[in-house]
Amino acid sequence: MYRTTRYRLLPRTRENAAFLCQMAGACRYVWNYFLEQHQHEYRAYQNGQGKCPSPTFFSLGKKFIQLRNSTGHEWLLDLPCRPVRYTAKYLADAYKQAIQGKRGFPRFKIRYQSEDSFTLPDRVQIKEGLLWIPKRGWMKLRRRGIDPYANGRPVRAVIKHELGKWYAYITWEIPDVVAKDNGLAVGIDCNCGQYATSAGDLFRMPDMIRKEIKRKRYQRQMSRRQRIQNTLSDGRVVWVDSKRRERARRKMQKAARGIKHVRGNFLHQTSRHLADRVGTAVVEDLSVKTMTLSPCGTTQTLNNTAPRKANLNRLILETGWAHFRQMLEYKMAHVKAINPAFTSQTCASCGYVAKENRTSRDLFKCVACGYANHADINAAINILAPGLGATGRGKAFASIRWPHLTSNFCDPSIPRH
Repeated sequence: MYRTTRYRLLPRTRENAAFLCQMAGACRYVWNYFLEQHQHEYRAYQNGQGKCPSPTFFSLGKKFIQLRNSTGHEWLLDLPCRPVRYTAKYLADAYKQAIQGKRGFPRFKIRYQSEDSFTLPDRVQIKEGLLWIPKRGWMKLRRRGIDPYANGRPVRAVIKHELGKWYAYITWEIPDVVAKDNGLAVGIDCNCGQYATSAGDLFRMPDMIRKEIKRKRYQRQMSRRQRIQNTLSDGRVVWVDSKRRERARRKMQKAARGIKHVRGNFLHQTSRHLADRVGTAVVEDLSVKTMTLSPCGTTQTLNNTAPRKANLNRLILETGWAHFRQMLEYKMAHVKAINPAFTSQTCASCGYVAKENRTSRDLFKCVACGYANHADINAAINILAPGLGATGRGKAFASIRWPHLTSNFCDPSIPRH
């Protein structure tokens, strides 16, 4: 099996950092070059000239060798061939997925607006905390804590420039490890800003208000500051950031990087907390892509609730439902997905379904039997029931649920989030 670990990549010198930027810029240039060439060939095909282009890794790889050896692109010879050529693989896969309807067609990459990266597809060398960069040399890797896959074999490395810092995502080949199933199960309800379990736990996202305010302030500063024109040696005129705009950009990137890492750490800690205590997680089968569609509506029917829907979409994406489920799937023995319909309106005690059961956002009170509980915990219990094959509520469901959760997962000595 394969596992990926993120490391901090330290160039240490300005020359090394410039080389990494040059590698990422070359990959971005190759992507845009072949994308523009394909669009030109496709327009010619629509006009009855030539054949329909087929962007595959094999065809784009041959074109890259011709591009690398052509006049005016001698600078590509100073860079390693395989990492830059692998950009054609990403472009070919993007076109294949777009034709299959899985995603939109690829777009041009713009500096500062896209994530600069390049890939070492094979021959990855790691020795004593150092990563070998072809045609440059060894660069230091840093990671807090132990390295969980140090005995594995590195098969691929993706170098990314994320918000002002360089990171290396190393993919390791390790022996197959099967997660232990202790026979315990828990239902998990996903809400905006928090997760609830059928055992009565509430995991709330960290408060990021101050960090968000700081990030937005730097975004406003950057939008007010100017960009200046710069004439290149070949006569082209490009727009570059002024020094003050660049300083504001770095501050904004630092604030955004802190927000990203805090949220990712919360998801990892919560998923690990659950994986260490139970073997099976029952979650809602949510389509995040469908739930976060554009809130603007159409020109014929103006959507007056667009601001509220946009805010809801933002909260859903910040909570990271899909990412959290992905973490559970590789950390736990079993993850079951059930239909989430009416789980928040169903009474976990008697099974009565009604909108009136939800008296507020956090309180659930059944109008039929008077059962009261936290709304998300009640929904988590209803999610657990079909995952365990329970067909009823009340005492019949309690006999299935509680024996599975009388382990240290419900130990009062364990601190709650």
